[in-house]
Amino acid sequence: EAAEAVRAAAEAVRDAERNGAERLAADELDRAKTRLERARAAAEIGDHGSSLCLAREADATAELAEVLALSAKSQNAARELRATIALLREEIRRLQAE
Repeated sequence: EAAEAVRAAAEAVRDAERNGAERLAADELDRAKTRLERARAAAEIGDHGSSLCLAREADATAELAEVLALSAKSQNAARELRATIALLREEIRRLQAE
């Protein structure tokens, strides 16, 4: 069970990285990586209970990092869209005034 939890946590870290967490949620991603490494170390010495607990924490923290990164991307996209809409409205006003 601990080995599977470590694999799941490693996949969650990779997913977070793929979705920009290194740039947009670096603290959470770092915490997830640290917990993952501690889970692996615990597994190596046979402490499967600690490994399981740390792997689950790493998984949850990596998922948080991914969600924060995706949220930041969405907020940036919305901000850009609002700016584009404002520019288009100004262009419409300018054209109507001619």
